[in-house]
Amino acid sequence: DVCSSDLKAASAKRPTLAIRPERVVLKAATSPPNANEFNANVAGITYHGSETIYRLEASGLAFDAAVSNRNAGGSEWNEGDIARAFFPPEALILLED
Repeated sequence: DVCSSDLKAASAKRPTLAIRPERVVLKAATSPPNANEFNANVAGITYHGSETIYRLEASGLAFDAAVSNRNAGGSEWNEGDIARAFFPPEALILLED
């Protein structure tokens, strides 16, 4: 795990991690989640020219994912859909509280 040494250094307090929206990877939720993956509800969709911003909710937390618009067929997900969110370990940033 890329962050394990950083997390140990955070001692007993709960660490805060951050990730940029364009680094969140979304895919279909068709199989059980792997490490750093979880299912999230698509709570909102905003189109911004060359990208779509998905507002996602999971376990009481809300976060955004920015996905490049690759085709003219519209969004891959609709509001209310369940998407699989993956946080690549190398994209996670440990914040000092």
